[in-house]
Order: sequence, then C-alpha cells, then structure tokens
Amino acid sequence: HNQISNSLDENPNCAKLELLDVMENTKMQCEEETDKTDEMARSFYSRAPLSNDNSPSSNIIQELSLEHQNSRGEADTLPRASKKSSKLANIPKEALSALTSSIDDTDLNGPSLIPRMEILAQIVDSVCGKVEKNTSNSENQPWLHDTIITLRGMGGVGKTTLAAMAVNLTDVRVFFDHILWLNLGNFTERSGRNNLTYDTYLSCLRQLCHQVNVSTEKLKCEVVLQPGDNDTKLAMKMIQAMENSKAEMSNILEGLKILVVLDDVWNHEDLELFNFGEHMTSPFSLLLTTRIYDQQPRAESHFINVGVLNRAEGHLLFSTEAGLDASCLSSDVITIDNIVNQCGNLPLIIRMVGRLLKTCETIDADIDLKDLAKIMNSAAQPMNLAPMIGILDRSFEFVTDEISGFAMKFYFSVFSRVFHRGDYLRPWVPCDAVNFLWEALSVCEDMENICDAFGKYKLKRTKDISELLFVMGLFDERYMCLSGQTETVRHFRLHHDFMWEYGKWFSSKVDNVNETLAKYLREGFHLHDIKKVSNTRSESILKNNTVKWNRIMVQYFRSSVHHQLSNLQSTKNLIRAFSMDWLPIHLINADLFHEVSSLLGSEDYIIERIKVDGIENGIRAIVSLLRLLKQASSNCSINVGTASLALTITSVIALLYDFLCKLAQFDNLAQSHQAEIGHSLIMLGVELQKCSKWATSLDYFTDALNLYKSINLNDDHPDVLRVIEHIESCAIRSIFLVQRDSPNKLRLKHADILCSSGIDKSNVSLELSSHPGYAIVQSKGTYQPLSSSNMFWEYIFLGVGRKDSSLVVNYDGQKLYNVADGNTICTSLGTYCEGMPVSLRSKVQISGHDTTKNEDVLKNFENVSLFSIDPDGVIYPTLAPHLCLGLSCYPSLYLVERKSPNRAVFKYFSELKKSCSFYTKSSDTNFDDKFSLNDQSSNSFRVSLELLSHPGMAIVPHFTKIINLPNFHGATAQGMVLGLGPVECALSAKMNEEKHIIMTNHFKGLILCPLGRGKMEAGRAVHLLSRVEAYSYEFVIHDDGTISPAEAQDVVLGFQVPGTAKIAH
Repeated sequence: HNQISNSLDENPNCAKLELLDVMENTKMQCEEETDKTDEMARSFYSRAPLSNDNSPSSNIIQELSLEHQNSRGEADTLPRASKKSSKLANIPKEALSALTSSIDDTDLNGPSLIPRMEILAQIVDSVCGKVEKNTSNSENQPWLHDTIITLRGMGGVGKTTLAAMAVNLTDVRVFFDHILWLNLGNFTERSGRNNLTYDTYLSCLRQLCHQVNVSTEKLKCEVVLQPGDNDTKLAMKMIQAMENSKAEMSNILEGLKILVVLDDVWNHEDLELFNFGEHMTSPFSLLLTTRIYDQQPRAESHFINVGVLNRAEGHLLFSTEAGLDASCLSSDVITIDNIVNQCGNLPLIIRMVGRLLKTCETIDADIDLKDLAKIMNSAAQPMNLAPMIGILDRSFEFVTDEISGFAMKFYFSVFSRVFHRGDYLRPWVPCDAVNFLWEALSVCEDMENICDAFGKYKLKRTKDISELLFVMGLFDERYMCLSGQTETVRHFRLHHDFMWEYGKWFSSKVDNVNETLAKYLREGFHLHDIKKVSNTRSESILKNNTVKWNRIMVQYFRSSVHHQLSNLQSTKNLIRAFSMDWLPIHLINADLFHEVSSLLGSEDYIIERIKVDGIENGIRAIVSLLRLLKQASSNCSINVGTASLALTITSVIALLYDFLCKLAQFDNLAQSHQAEIGHSLIMLGVELQKCSKWATSLDYFTDALNLYKSINLNDDHPDVLRVIEHIESCAIRSIFLVQRDSPNKLRLKHADILCSSGIDKSNVSLELSSHPGYAIVQSKGTYQPLSSSNMFWEYIFLGVGRKDSSLVVNYDGQKLYNVADGNTICTSLGTYCEGMPVSLRSKVQISGHDTTKNEDVLKNFENVSLFSIDPDGVIYPTLAPHLCLGLSCYPSLYLVERKSPNRAVFKYFSELKKSCSFYTKSSDTNFDDKFSLNDQSSNSFRVSLELLSHPGMAIVPHFTKIINLPNFHGATAQGMVLGLGPVECALSAKMNEEKHIIMTNHFKGLILCPLGRGKMEAGRAVHLLSRVEAYSYEFVIHDDGTISPAEAQDVVLGFQVPGTAKIAH
C-alpha cells in the first residue's frame, strides 16, 4: 500500500483510476468468496435418507440432497442472467488469483502491483466506452457497441495482471452488470489452428453460466451425429453447434452490460466465438490478453501494446518483493539495475527473483543482495535457449549448490508432468497430494544424492519443497475444498504457463537422474537449443518420464497410503479425493489404460463421483476422463489398437449405463434426479456414436425418452424434443427401388436446379421435399469392400436422415456424383427390381490384363448408375422408369443388445423351439440343399412370427416379390428385406435340426440370416436369404422369447422402434 500511495502522489492521473481500490476490492472479494465457498460446501449435500434400501445403488439416493435439488430448480427458472444485486459487479475469481498468489495473503507472500497508469487509463476508457466525467447517469453514457480491446505483448510482461487490476477498479465495476473471466490458455495446445473444440467451448460457456448464476441447462445446442458423417460433415456440424451455443449465450446475457475477459488467447479465430455482442442490443465489451499478433484485426478492435517494465517500475517491483528498505534502495541502485536487467525487465521474473532474496534467510543466511547479483551475472548466459525458458532456468541459480539447484529444477519439472491434465493446463492440486509426490520421489533408488543435497538448505520435510516453490513465485496458492468435503485445504498450481513450458523442457533432458546430474554438473543444459525438445530423442525422453513418474505415484499410493496412513480421518479424506480426482489422471498419463477403465467403471467410483457432483455432472466428469483416455492413447508409447481402445471405452460406458438403469428403478427417486439420469443417458449415447456404436446408442436414447415419459414430460418439452433428435440420428431408413406410383417415393427439394438446362448443377444438396427436414444421406461413415470374380469395388448404402448430413452431388444429366469423393449413386449389385437397395459405389477395379470377359458386367454397372430426375423431384433409373427411389413403410429388422428396449420378444417362441422335430429334408426345391415342411405336419406346426414386445405387430417382408441377387459373393441368390409390420402380414417359420429359421408360408425355403462378415454385433441387418456359403444361419431361442445368432448370444433380433409392452426380464 505504501508503494502504491507514493506512486499516486507522484502521478496525478492515478486519482481517476482509484488504484487503491484494487487492493481493497481484492481483500473484500477474497473474504466474500471464502465465506461463500464454505457455505456452498456445507450445504451442497445433506444426509437426508430417501430410501431404506441398503444396496450400494440405493446409498447414492441417500446422499443426494434436497438443497441441491432446490438450488437447481431455482437456476432452471432463470431464462437469462439478472442485473447485479449491488452497485458494484462481482470480481471474477481468476482476477483475484492474478492479483494475489494466496487467498490468505501475508506480507511475505503478498504481490506487488505496479501502477502502470497510462495503460490502465487506456483499458478503462476503452471498456467503458469513453465515459464522460460529468455524466452521472450511466444509462445515458455514450457507447461504442461491440468493443474489443486487446492487450498484446510477450509472455510475462504483466498483461493478465493489468486486466485483473482493471476489472477491480470502481469505474469498471459500477459500469458493468457482470464481469466474466475465462483463461483460454488452460484449454489450448500451442498451435496455429483453432484450438477450441466443441466440448471445450461448451465447457467455457458453462463456466460463464456459473459466473452469472444461470443453469447450464440453457445450453443444449448439441451436435447431432449420423452414421454417414465424414470428417468434413462432422466439422461443419461442430461449427454450427458452436454458433448456436454462442447465440444461446448471447440470449442469456441480453439486456445487461457485460464485460468478458479472455486471458491468454492463442488463436484469434477463438475470439469470434466469445463475441456475444454480435447478437446483443445491450452494451458488450471484450477484453483479451494475447502474445499473438492478429494479422487481420476487426475494425472495432483497439490494441494496447504492453511492454516490459521501465527502470523505475522494475526497481519498485523488485524492492517491494525483496522487502528492501529505503536505505538499501539508495545505496544499491546499480546492483538492483543489474538484477532487473538480468531478469529482462519482465515482471514475472523480477517478482520471482525478489522473492528469492527475501526468503534466502530460510535456506542460506549468507546470501545478500550483492551475492544474488553475482549469482545472476555468473550464471552461464543461455543465448540459444528461448528467452523466457532461459531466464526461468537462471532463476534457480540462487541455490549455489549445483546438486540442490538441479534437484529444485527436477522436482518442479516432475510436478509439471505428473499434475497435468490434457484438457486443463494448470489445475489446482491439494497440498498433501503435492507433498505425496515428493515423498514418492524421495524413496526412488536414484534420488539419494538429491535428498542429501536438500538437507544443506534446511529442506528437511517434504512440505518445505512446496513452500519454497510457492515463495519463489513458481506456485500459486488457494484454500478450497477437497471433492466431497466441507473443510478447506491448501492447493497449489503453476503460477504461469511458462512454468509449464519450462517443466516440459527440463523433463525432456532427464533420461536417467544420476547420469543427467553428472552431465548437468559438467556442462549444464544450455548448450542444447530449446527447439530440440521437438526432436525424436527429446520427445521420447519426455514421454518416458511422464509415464515413469506417474507410475511412481500410482505404485506409491497403493503400497504406502492405504496400508500405513488410512487410520487417520484427514488422510482418509485425502485418499478419497485423490482416488477420485487424480488417480485416474495418473493412470492415464502412465499408459495404464485397462486399469483406468476398471477404476472408472467400478460401482464404488461411480457412486463417489455422483455423491460429490450430482448425477449429470458426475457422469460428465467420468466422460471427460474417457475423452482424456482416448486422447492419451493416440500418443501412447505402447501400440494400442483403435478397436481395443474403443472396446475399453464402450465397456466403461456400458457399466455406467447399467448403473444408471438400476438407479432409475427406485420408486422414490425425485423427478429432477430422473431428468438428470435421462440427460446422462443422452450424454453416454453420444459418446457411443463417436465409437460407431449406433444401434446401442439408439437404446440409450430410447431409455432416456421412456424415462422422460415416465415423469410426464410433454411431447413439446425441450428434453423430449432433444432426445427425439438423437433417436432420429440413429434410425436412418434405407432407400430402395420402389414402384413409380408408390406413396413412399422420394422427391428432391432442389429438383428445379437439377432439371433445368443451362444452370450449373454442382454442389446440390439432396434435401427432400417429400420428407421436410430430411435428406438422402450415407448410412455409414466408411465404405464396405465387395468382390465378384476378378472385380473389386466399395460401397455404402444410402438412407434418409437429417438434412444437416445431406449428400451434396454434381449432376451431369446422367449420373449423380458425390462431391466428397467422386463416387456415383447406383442400384446395388447391378440389377433393377423392387426392393433393391441404392448405394454409393466406387469405380470397379479389375485384376489381371484380360478384361474382355468383364465387359458385359462393367456395362451393366455403368447402366445402373444412370438416373433421371422429374420436375417434381422423383429420381428414377433411366433404363427402368417404372421404378424410383423410395422407402419401405416398415422399420427394418436388425441385431440389438440383449437388454435393448428395442429388442423383439416373440409371442410363440416355445412353439418355434419345438418345431425343429417336424422338419425333413426335401430335394424337390429350386434351392440347393433347402428344406421344406413335411406335408403331414405343415398345417399343425406352422409358427407365426408375431411379437409380444410390439402388440399387434410381427416380422413382415418389406416387399411382395422375391429379390434376385446376381453376383452375390460370386453366386446367384434370392432374398428379402424384413421389418416390423402389422400382424396380418406376419411371416411364418419353423426351426430345423441345424437351428436354421426357415420361412414356411410366403418366401418358403428362405432362411433368416444376419448379413455381412466378421464379428456379429448390434446394428447388423437381418434379412431372408437363400443358402450362401459365406454366411451363418444358426440361431438360439432364449427362454425370455428373444432370438440370438448362435455365435453371438449377447445380441438379439430387434428394430429401430422400442417395444410398447412391459416385458419382465
């Protein structure tokens, strides 16, 4: 305060800025936030029992609090943010952290705020729209709408501190209703691309919602995926969803004066995502800090360049941090000049070096100001290191013992690699967990020399290391609650992202501790260019160390904490919080993927997570860890196959699903909790879609819909509409050739473009007028291979899905070419008949030199790619104008999970089981080795395929005539597509001795068959087919009335339509 007061006297401009408010507001806000945090922690979860059931699943019901329900209910009723409750807007917590390294600041650790009045004046004038001094009514003040102010300069010059000081000032807090703060640097990897994915953007928006006390339920602009989405289509959907979410956030903030601070922006494309003022009529300002130069700034942008400190500011900062008195300042000006110059006049480094001098008494009483200057001067100048990394490296030189200096750098670097999340750069870590790391390192075999060296500097206890790093300015400090606890405990995090970069660099140099120490003592690390961290050797060392150090944490946790310290209640709390928050991270960083999946899928972990975060947020936390697992596996040093990883992730999701289903069965579950379960099921279903588990994701969405219906949500309720969107995204209906007069034919919306002459017919969307809101889409994201004789091609079946996944084509008057890959739309297998699927097909490849024998086939393949389009939008084969593209009126039969709500339960399954004893072989059939019924028994044991799960419905054929399949796996076959239809059209069947289910009335002799090769899993189509060697026909009939392929009894027959009857398991 004295230093700021003196500077105020010297500079009259400070009166306007009221710089003294900065420290006073910070102190008051710290106290308010501490009280508020304690109160929230105490009331977040009560122990009111809601159930007498003592099972683990019921215990979680007892843990969910009525207070939590009530608080959510209030937030849900807020359509948008409200005005501030007092004259001053609240100060963001991140701004407080930037101004004070500790929430319980002391004279020793308190920060020095250098009043850079000229810059602060520019910021205040800009964000407040150049307000006039004599204007008393802020409502009438002139306003420059949609104002963007950029503080730009190199890292460490104090941009964040200046922004935090500005939002503390009374002028700013009076003018705005809300001041919001986001640190984008925590979410980004340093690259030249747009860093924010949809998930991270939504996480940022949730933070903003919390800051204005609005429920995140308002942000439901999800990405609705479809099976045929390629990378380009997915990227377009992500961008559109982000724009929709931005508009929703703008609506929440509408009518209020808003200032959003974006700290540490690395890509100016990200800036546009937070410019909510584009959709607002009320005043909006955006203040950002960046070290990246924007080559194409917006017209309304205002840039403020922030440079290093001048001589006087550098002196003031260093002397304040070092605790120097006036007599020292006058006698050692040259020495201080030298130190400040060695620090590059950067506030970040000056503050750290000043603190080092102030705390030298605790580690070496012989070091004074001149000794520190000598150390800084004598340290070898790392000319070829990146400047900031080099200065940070030299800041450790105050530890005159070289081994101890190495040890400090090493311990700090280990922290940066162990307590690091892939989705958050500088997380807060409990003090005990940090000390736990030091203990784990101290018992390693190659750490003896380092531990001995620490003794010379009075670092006898492990916690002394954390304290010293905090005092040095490398760590920030905050008191906050552990997960699920009410008592606040000390937490640390890296003070600046440069510290993380330095830790990454140093870690890439330490291959073996003892060998590296010896090399360090000989030559140091500065001989190697910092850029070499990207070479293969350094990257390998960095990855190996990250894995090694995280495994040390995991092993020490298991071997020591549980056995030796678990009798202490405080330690039990730490173990609980550590197991929930950090153990999964350490397992992921240690490449122990199967272990982390076992942890995340365990019922104990799920229960603890939900107890702390609630149902929806608890599941979201686990899903975020699964995303980190997926991200880490891509950089794994061990070869982890994509299929193996997908199995790991889907197995955890399946366990979460089972838990939620058990939870939903409790009769006394509050409606708000049931809604949260529904939201969680949707979340899990979307994650399954990313793993291409479309049929299973449909089950999850269906369960969510049923849950919403059970709590009497209306059909127009946002949650119901939302889940229906996801159901439609999975339930793509296949396109077939149908009769030209069929009521189910498709009509294109943009037929006028495709039919007109003299108009460019490129990049036309195949959106439908016959089915508004829908379009022709791919049914899968990847092509399937197919061969016949010496010919080879790839194909994807087409279907009708949401219009945002529409195919875009070029039409030359004869063929429709997919713009994405140039492949053509055609009828499958080179033939025309009703019921033949329509597909995208690649060019046919022929092996061998003699292609003359393929000429007829190739010509036929060309012919089935020829299409004409009527003015009314009907697409028909040019050589078969009696047919056209259309749909079947029935949902198709396919395989689903055994417990799926969409499974088919057969009414006469017992009779179907018994029917195998009445079959005899017959040779008087047109099919090879087919079966027919013995005439004497055909009338007695013909079994209808009527369904119990779908009353009044049965298995029916899509079309009335058999479909001939030429060139089907090298043979001619017959088949029929099956679906769910009225019982009057039901097929009848019997089972033979080989467990084949064979039709007995219509399509007599055709066999039930799952199409395709490879592993049978949910989503595979099931048709009727004549015998083909490549396929399996054996089925098993279960006692619950479901039917499975014999080789895959975890799946059963089902549909894309849920059953309406309640079936007992």
